[in-house]
Amino acid sequence: MMFPNNNKAIIQKLSKRSLMVNRIRNLFAVLAIMLTTVLLTAGFTAGISLAKSAKNYLDMGKGVDSHGSFVVTLDQYEVLKGSEDINQSGLLRDCSTTYIQSEQVVGNKVYLKYADEDMFQMNFVIPVEGDYPKNANEILMPTFVLDLFDLPYEVGRQITLKASVIENGEEVIKVFDFILCGYFDPVVPPSSNYAEIFTGEDFITQYNPHLPDNSNEAYVKLNSLTSMSTEDEGWAEMGKIADSLGIMGVGLDPDFQNPSTMIISLTDVLALAIPAIMAVILIMLSGYLLIYNIFYISVVHDIRYYGLLKTIGTTPKQVKKMINQQALMLSFIGIPIGLALGYIIGVVFTPHLMTQTVLDKYVIISANPLIFIFSILFSYLTVYISCKKPGKVAGQISPIEAVCYTGVEDYNKKLKNTRRGGRLHRMALTNIFRNRGKAISVIASISLSAIIFIFAFNGSVGLDPVKDAEERMQADFEIMHYNVVWWQQEEYQPISKDTYNQLEELPFVTEINKYYLARSNNDEDLMDDGNYVLMNNFRGEVKNQGLLRDEFESYREAGMPDWQGSFIAPSGNIKTRVTGISADIIEEEVAYDKVLDGVVDGKQFASGDYLIFCRDANKENGITYGNGVIKAGDKMTLSFYLPDSDTYVKKEFTVMAVVENLDHWRGQTDIITISDTVFEEIYANHDELISQIMVKVDSDLQKANDQIQSIINKSGNFQIYFTSKCEVIRENERMKSGIMMIGLTISLIVGIIGFLNMTNTMMTSIISRKRELAMLESMGMTKKQLKKMLIYEGMYYTIIAVLFIIPLGFLSSISTSLIPFFGGFNTGGFLLSIFIVVVLIAVISIAIPIIVFSIINKATIIERLREVE
Repeated sequence: MMFPNNNKAIIQKLSKRSLMVNRIRNLFAVLAIMLTTVLLTAGFTAGISLAKSAKNYLDMGKGVDSHGSFVVTLDQYEVLKGSEDINQSGLLRDCSTTYIQSEQVVGNKVYLKYADEDMFQMNFVIPVEGDYPKNANEILMPTFVLDLFDLPYEVGRQITLKASVIENGEEVIKVFDFILCGYFDPVVPPSSNYAEIFTGEDFITQYNPHLPDNSNEAYVKLNSLTSMSTEDEGWAEMGKIADSLGIMGVGLDPDFQNPSTMIISLTDVLALAIPAIMAVILIMLSGYLLIYNIFYISVVHDIRYYGLLKTIGTTPKQVKKMINQQALMLSFIGIPIGLALGYIIGVVFTPHLMTQTVLDKYVIISANPLIFIFSILFSYLTVYISCKKPGKVAGQISPIEAVCYTGVEDYNKKLKNTRRGGRLHRMALTNIFRNRGKAISVIASISLSAIIFIFAFNGSVGLDPVKDAEERMQADFEIMHYNVVWWQQEEYQPISKDTYNQLEELPFVTEINKYYLARSNNDEDLMDDGNYVLMNNFRGEVKNQGLLRDEFESYREAGMPDWQGSFIAPSGNIKTRVTGISADIIEEEVAYDKVLDGVVDGKQFASGDYLIFCRDANKENGITYGNGVIKAGDKMTLSFYLPDSDTYVKKEFTVMAVVENLDHWRGQTDIITISDTVFEEIYANHDELISQIMVKVDSDLQKANDQIQSIINKSGNFQIYFTSKCEVIRENERMKSGIMMIGLTISLIVGIIGFLNMTNTMMTSIISRKRELAMLESMGMTKKQLKKMLIYEGMYYTIIAVLFIIPLGFLSSISTSLIPFFGGFNTGGFLLSIFIVVVLIAVISIAIPIIVFSIINKATIIERLREVE
């Protein structure tokens, strides 16, 4: 009969005493645990901080950090501020009736505003230097606008602006002198062509007192809404407040979820989560290899000790428990130190990491408790997994096996019994695969680090700001009317034919194309209350009849929301986009589309008897409506409405092709696309219907930009939207610098991990064989031969690793094409990264055996042969 006993106390005592004996092992183990924790903590700190900073940046990019907005009077705003439903509110007031009218900002929408303190905070406006405006003669400007005026960033200097005010019931443009009280970096890039400048509220009182009192914007955060609230909930809560105060104008933040955007959000979350999970797995794997090697060396070194414990009745479970307790005690030291150092590194490192990115001015350092919880969890999990196999080895060893145990397997018999097996390079190759697990560990460690380095290196070097600009822009310079994309209630001012002619005459212009879009004077938008409001936009009118009527009617029958407001004019006509494009470039334009039916032929299109129908109009919130009535080959008779003469022009077309737009950056085909010559025949005022001008040049982009910008400025047309490829490239180059810094930093960290793992693994291999090496030396091998054999082993590790690294590194380099604005596979970058990796691995593989052998060889042969290990 066996009596139960409790050896828990003695096991703990043995664990502590064993721990005290292995001080060098403890030091290395604590360092390994600490390093793993440092990497995890720094990674979580940087990752969560980066996510918060990116959200901060995106919140600024969308406009204002709020749940929505109201159009209010000042009295309504005071009531609104005191409401128990409001968590935070900010007031934004127009100081002029329209955007700034100074010549320097033509091509950009720059608005003069007043904002209260809360509004500045919600709008993320933080002065780089100076302070917020306090009176009518002070102004706070974004650096981008100062650049337009070609002014230095100098607080206290005078700035003259032209702004529109109301005098005697009419809008007049007046000149105002301001003192620059501060400047800030806007999150919206210069290529957006939008900016807000701020002055004191008394500007309105002094210079523009007749501004309507009901045009102020109040941005609010509600107590009843969260980031997880749905769009319907948002409208409902905002509507309650609007109804209670009698407010008409209500806006909702675009971030509120609806069924279609929730799917997109889930995709975005997964896109961010997968790389993060992979990064954690990588650090854990690296930490595992590091900690495992340390404990494995310790177990092999103390294997006789564990064997003797077995002879006095210690069970395998108790031996494993001893090793796990030692690991736990070491973790109590290494993990807290790693948490502290990792967080400090993350706090210091993250801002520097973002210095060259667009997030530079919007860094938020997180102190989220999850950083420490996850770091502790994953660090200890790494330690626990790392100790399982060493514990298993120690627990299963018998006392007899412990005496003979060396930690390596027998020679391969086939190689051992050959004459050539005694040659140094053959012995080295045999030694590598005596313990296949250890060989795989070394090769995996080397290859993993190298492949990640190659990916990060090529992902950084391969970024191509020029290619991204080319993918975003159809030409070197794009001059577009504001109404092509946005509504506006002010009077339409066309891009003049004279502007086009001046651009065409520039000596460096190699190609210039103009595009037409029809407009209707009756271009009104149906509001929720059933009334129509004038909203200027490029939409023409076509009689609601024939195939066109059937096509659009199918959208209504399929349940498209707001069908009436989207497609039906007050006259009953179909309001739609009618564009005119030169037949010379129509095939190039359609290259940006997906041809659903038919074939596009430029020569046939030039005859004027054909049209191209774009079916993008039947999409709403990611859902496609209708059954595609119009097909290639159909005959269509269209009656185009001419607003100036209140008449119609009828013409018959054959549908050449039905397309769907795939590239929202490029490609100008629209719902109805006809030849520009036919467009000019139909619309007598076609010179006033130029929607866009695309310019390609053969000279320096910056010089061309300056001359083209000068022509646009002199045109005095503030409804022009000007985009320059050189500006987009400049923004991309800044982004590339930041991404390269991040990529190369990751490469450096991964390289350090790989170096430590490789060093540790190779040291394990040599130290565990020191008695064997002493035996070989006692049998006649010289120190030079032993050292040479170990060098061969290192070289074989390098060769075998490179055989894996090259193909897998190539695949990882190819996969970098998933990175935005990646310029494609860069052969030079790939070869350079392979060269760096191979040289570093070769140096380490040769240097480590030499160093370690020199250390263990200091003892005499007799002393080494007498060692248990």
